[in-house]
This record gives sequence, structure tokens and C-alpha cells, in this order.
Amino acid sequence: MVVVIALLGVFGVLAALTGGALHSAHRLRRGRVLDALVESCPAQTLHDDEHAVVRVDGILVEVRLLHQSAAYTTIECALPDGHTLVVALQPGRPGGGAPRLLTGDDHFDQAYHLEGAPADVVRRMFGDDVRRALLCTPGATLEVAPSGGHRVLRMTLPWVPSEDGTLPALARLVVVLAGRVREASAAADQAQPALLRGAPYRPMLDDAPMRQARSARRAEVTALAARLADRAATRTALSALLQAGALTGGVAATLAGALSFLGLTG
Repeated sequence: MVVVIALLGVFGVLAALTGGALHSAHRLRRGRVLDALVESCPAQTLHDDEHAVVRVDGILVEVRLLHQSAAYTTIECALPDGHTLVVALQPGRPGGGAPRLLTGDDHFDQAYHLEGAPADVVRRMFGDDVRRALLCTPGATLEVAPSGGHRVLRMTLPWVPSEDGTLPALARLVVVLAGRVREASAAADQAQPALLRGAPYRPMLDDAPMRQARSARRAEVTALAARLADRAATRTALSALLQAGALTGGVAATLAGALSFLGLTG
């Protein structure tokens, strides 16, 4: 018994040392990746081994390289003020018949499930260049979220990029996508029919169609935001129930399958 206890103690020490060494290796690698980012985007305002704020094409971008239960990366930049939209992009196709926004690119639409409002604005944001870049970025998700008093576009990756320039390219992709909000909104406005009113010899432009379209877009954003919030709340509640361990394995597996079918996992 004494020998067994001693061996268990030795294994425990070895496991702790191995875990510590792996943790240090992960931190060193993240630091090297951020160093490469700062070299290509030198106007940083904050830099440590897992967090940096840099300027990409003059726009502040916040990057985090983290390793908790698994490695992941977040890249975010602020959206232009005065523009309200919702974007939720996930790889694959969630079940349960979740509504999706089609871009017309079959390859992209099969690889990613996109939800967005206003639809005419979000569809214009996801141009050919953005879709091609995302198809080369496995596992990427995108969302609009609050951060530091602003609304930001956030990309999350289930991996940490290497030091080959991938991270600066991804940061630039997020900047490009966020920067298209103004252009896409203006194009959506210009797509509305122009009406003239008043006397024939002094006609005046009637902007009623544009105002109605903007009102419809705001309603569209409100409806999608509420739907996503309800889905997130349901996912959180059911996940907490599963993690509590109050259910038997068979019931838990059944609920996990139901979550997957409803598109509430991941």
C-alpha cells in the first residue's frame, strides 16, 4: 500500500510538471504569434503574451490568444456608430430549421450558416473576397457583441494561428468586414425607388420609400436579436442542467441530441 501511494505521488508530481511545462510552452507560442502581429501592425497600445491592441489600416483591433480547456483566438473591432445590425456566422448547418441568410454562393452557404439583419445590408458585406477568406478559415465564427461601451464585430477561432502572417490577415479581414457597414447601408438605401412629388414644374424628391425601408430594417434587427437572445438563453439553461449531473447518462445523452438537433450546441 505504501508503495502504491508513493507511486501515485510520483505520477501526480510528473503530471503537474508536464502540465506546467505545456502551459509555459503555450504561453511562449502565443507570445511569439503576437510579436509577429505587432511587427506587421506596429502601432500597438497594449501587448502581453495573450492580448494585444493594434492598428490595422488605421482601425483599432483587439486580439486575444487564449488557452483554457482548449486553444482559441478572438479578434474584434468596433462597428461604425449609428449603424445597427446583427451578424451570427457559424460553420456547418445547425439543425432544427434555424433560419439562414443565403449569399448565393453555394460553396459558402454549404460551409457556413449565416444569420444577419438587415439582410440587404449583411448580404452586401459578405462579398466574394470575404467569402473566399472565410472558406480558408476553418471553424471561424462571427458575431456582433457589446464590448467596452461599443458594438464590435468579433471573430472567434477554435485554434491559435501560427507565426506565418495568418493573424494579421485575419485581423485585416475583420476590419474590412466591419468597415463595409457604412457602404452596404448606403447601397441598400440607394436601391430604394426614387419618387417625385409636387408640381410638375417644380418636382421634389420624396424619401418616403427610404424611410420605410430603414424602419423595416430596424424591425428586422430587433426580431433577429430577440431570436438569438432566446436561443442563447435556452442553450445556457439546458447546458447548465446537463452539467449539474442531476440526470442519468441516458437522459443526458438524449437531451444532448435534442440540443444538437435544435442548433443550440457549440
